[in-house]
Amino acid sequence: MAGKKRRRVAAAQAPKAIVHDKKSRRDATPNAIVRNKKLRYHGGGAITQAPLLTPQACATIRGLADADAAAGGGWGSGDDYAYATRDLEVDKAPRLKAYLAAIGFVDALRRRVLRAHGATIGAFEDAFVVKYEATSQRALTDHVDAGDVSVMVALSDPSSYDGGGTTFGGLPRVVHCGAGDALTFDAALTHRGEPIVAGERYLLVCFCRVGAAPGVGDLDLAFDLVEAPAAPEPVARAWTGALGETTLLLDDATKLPARRRFWLPRGGDARCAVEGLVSDVLDFHAASAAFPEGRGGAVFWCERDGETAEKRTDPTPACATATFLSSDGPALGVVGDAQTFVVFARAGAHVAWPGNLAAGVLDDGAEAGLRLHVDVYATRRPRCDALPAALAAALSPLRVPFDAGDPDRTSSLYVAGPDEPAGARRHLDAQRARGGPGASIVVGVDLVS
Repeated sequence: MAGKKRRRVAAAQAPKAIVHDKKSRRDATPNAIVRNKKLRYHGGGAITQAPLLTPQACATIRGLADADAAAGGGWGSGDDYAYATRDLEVDKAPRLKAYLAAIGFVDALRRRVLRAHGATIGAFEDAFVVKYEATSQRALTDHVDAGDVSVMVALSDPSSYDGGGTTFGGLPRVVHCGAGDALTFDAALTHRGEPIVAGERYLLVCFCRVGAAPGVGDLDLAFDLVEAPAAPEPVARAWTGALGETTLLLDDATKLPARRRFWLPRGGDARCAVEGLVSDVLDFHAASAAFPEGRGGAVFWCERDGETAEKRTDPTPACATATFLSSDGPALGVVGDAQTFVVFARAGAHVAWPGNLAAGVLDDGAEAGLRLHVDVYATRRPRCDALPAALAAALSPLRVPFDAGDPDRTSSLYVAGPDEPAGARRHLDAQRARGGPGASIVVGVDLVS
């Protein structure tokens, strides 16, 4: 107890915010940091303890944390960790963050960690103020921290609460800290917060990463979050369930000449189920486009995998689409400058992409499938004829509803993993190997249930 009393007296006689020893009194840093105090070692040197902040600075931090928490809707639950605490994240507390910058807290912290552990802090995994109360969160069970080195700065004088302290695995006694004391230790060291039975106990906790620059999800040395770059817009959009019934269309599509292209003007009569689907797709994707009278429309054809393609000389369409009529067949890939968008065969799925992008099937060893392709044109009519009347009459006159929902909705995406079909993986590997277009592969998944 005598040792604790001497530390409190020394701190009380210090300047307003930072305590310096004689060698550091000429430092221009605001008076908030205690420097060059002798380190106390626990657990054979694994844990160090020494004053870092003055009591005045601790009181200021407590007040700012309470104010920022109130302004932000209250203290958080810390539920981003398996062992949650009632806390306030520094990067979300503007007044607290500004005060820590003003007093040079991070510089002092880096010096302390370097002195105690021989390691240089390059970033923070997290930094937050914890608030223990006898009436809410009283303790924290055994756990380890994120990051490489942990620093806990006590912000409350022990006289303001009963109980508390920190117990470390392998250490037979509870470690108690005076206001401003900092404990530094390896983040992988098991420890727990002992319960308080009265009062309030505040801690400033930093999970430090050493030797490396901040990565995505880390805090930099200004306590700013390093965020992931915005995901690029997908080169295509995909919908599943756009067709509720495909059996009728599947039967009719097999009667069309393989990959022979036909024309349907916008607003033209749909004489069969196939033309009805083409008309619906055309209207869906051209809803916001200005079509000159008599010139807008769609080129459509049935594509059966493994059959010889008709040589294509069409001008570039405004929009290209494909609707899967069966769940057999290979995946369809749309290749952009930095991304390949892949849709795997599923009856009723619909995919659309800008007409200037290349697209084709991916060889994943699947059986032959069947798709109806519709290219949308706003101002030009390619050189192809309408579906012959005799052929249209031989097809079903029934209309199959097409509903892809909101045309402005983009598909959900995820990076293709090792469990995707082998053809998609081979395509991705080949693109990466030559560093060409489509180096990033994304996969369209359900939008419309």
